[in-house]
Amino acid sequence: MNLNAFTRKTATAAGLLAAVLLSSTGPASAEPTAASADAELSPDSGPADAGDSDDIVVVGDNGNLFRLTADSLRDAARAYSQHRGTFAPAASLFLQVEAADGSSLDDVELYLRARRLGADGDRQGIDLPLDANHRAVLPVDQVLSGQWELRTNRARGGIRIRPLVLSPGSSLADRRFGDLRVQCRVSIAFSRLSLPMRALAGALGPCGSSRVTLLTRASRPITTATVTGYPAPLPIRDDGVTYAVPLHDQTISNEARLRLTYR
Repeated sequence: MNLNAFTRKTATAAGLLAAVLLSSTGPASAEPTAASADAELSPDSGPADAGDSDDIVVVGDNGNLFRLTADSLRDAARAYSQHRGTFAPAASLFLQVEAADGSSLDDVELYLRARRLGADGDRQGIDLPLDANHRAVLPVDQVLSGQWELRTNRARGGIRIRPLVLSPGSSLADRRFGDLRVQCRVSIAFSRLSLPMRALAGALGPCGSSRVTLLTRASRPITTATVTGYPAPLPIRDDGVTYAVPLHDQTISNEARLRLTYR
C-alpha cells in the first residue's frame, strides 16, 4: 500500500473500547484518526480444526470484517502486561459484552477454548463469568501463551465485545487517564496494525503520537467530555457520542480523570 492510499484509511480503535483496525473513509484527510469498532465472536460449533473458522471476527463501523486470531488476543494481553505498570498498575483488562440486536444477555456464556486438542482428545476450556455490567475479566497469564481462542454460546453476530481497561473506582463516565492509555495500546495490539500505520505514527506509536487523532465513543449521547487539569473541553463530533482524546499530551497526568456528562 502506498502512502497516498494509506492516508485514505482510518485507524479504527476500540471505543478506545474496541479493536483498532483500518477502514476506508473516502477522501484523504490531514491525519489518520481512530474510531470505534466491535469484536464479533464465533459461536462454539463443536470440534473443529485450528483454521480461520475458529477465529474471532472484528467488525468495523462501516461493516468491514477483519479476522482476530488467537495470536492477536495474545498480543493484546502482552500489550496490557507491558504497559499497565507505567500507566495503570491497579487496572484490570475486561471484555465488555453487548448484544448486537439489543436482546437479553442473561444466557450469554463467554469462555476461552484451547486451540489444540488435549491428550484426552478434548479441548480445554476456561469460563469467563460475566458480572452485573456484562463484563468478564480476561485471564491475561493464560492468554499470553497464544493458545486460546475467545468463544461464546451465541450465534455468530449475536454479541459484540470490546476491551475495557478500568482501575478500581473508575467507570465509563469517570475514568483514569492512564487507563485509557493502556486501553489504546491493547486496542492497537488487537488490530496488529500494518507497517505503514506504524511508520506514520512514529516511534511513540499511535497512542503517543500527535500525528494520530484518537477518537472514542461514549455508550450514549453526551453533552461534555472533560479532563481534569486540561484547559478546554474535549471536542465532541456531530453524532453526539464520538469525541477526541489527547492521549499523546504528556502534560496530562495518568491520574487525571476523563469525565463525561450524559444527556
